[in-house]
Amino acid sequence: MKPLTVFAFCLLALALSAVNLSGNPNQGSAGREQCITQENLAEALTKVEIRQNGDPTDATKNEPPHGNVTTEDALVVVGIITFIVIGWQSYETRRAATAAKESAKAAELNAQAFINSERPWIVVEPKMVPYTGMTFRLQATNVGRTPAEILWDEPRGTDFMICDDDDLPDPPPYGDDREVLMHRPIVGPGEEHEAGRFCPNAIFAQITPEQKTAINNGAKLFFWGRIRYVDLLGEEPKDIHETRWCFATLPDNRKQDASGQVIGDIPKMIRGGRSGYNQHT
Repeated sequence: MKPLTVFAFCLLALALSAVNLSGNPNQGSAGREQCITQENLAEALTKVEIRQNGDPTDATKNEPPHGNVTTEDALVVVGIITFIVIGWQSYETRRAATAAKESAKAAELNAQAFINSERPWIVVEPKMVPYTGMTFRLQATNVGRTPAEILWDEPRGTDFMICDDDDLPDPPPYGDDREVLMHRPIVGPGEEHEAGRFCPNAIFAQITPEQKTAINNGAKLFFWGRIRYVDLLGEEPKDIHETRWCFATLPDNRKQDASGQVIGDIPKMIRGGRSGYNQHT
């Protein structure tokens, strides 16, 4: 206990004793024998300490009560919750947008698949014409489900080249895309259209010695072209479809052996060419 506090306590005790004696002058020695009780001393000591050091409760008047949430703490919690909610909403919005985009793409693919299953498809194959001296007919068949209107077919036996596959021009040389037939044939499902004729023997009879040497060394006689057509039942503007074809012709190397038996291969056309010469759009 501080000396000043003890001194103040002593003075307080003497003052209380003097007041008590002055208020009861008739008590005599009996009154003077009375003393301050332990409780009075403790209370007096507490008052002295308060006067000296100040009320300890005053120091905490401006402090927030312990165990209670301040406004700053509440704002922090609200901010965290708001951040979580906004993040969750952004995630859900992005996921919904992605799902909608994928759904739209799937619907577009399904619609395109349906259109492709119903549209015309022109396929070109060489067919040998009987009794014509090895002449081939280019047979264009509509294997689709709707009629096709032929806009242009080329060539008609004029474009050919003797070379190896890798020596073919890239991209394939074709005519003007704006060219159309004056009378455009309609080819229904399962029907055929003759896109031209090609006679390899007639070409082999006219080749130069150098070309003949190239053929003997493995070169081929290439013949290529394309057919452009539209869906007759399609909506305007109609998409122009294209079938590209390219065939390689193997020469006639038949000959008779000593017994008169014919051996060797007759001329035939096989699909050939480099990338881009055979495709469907």
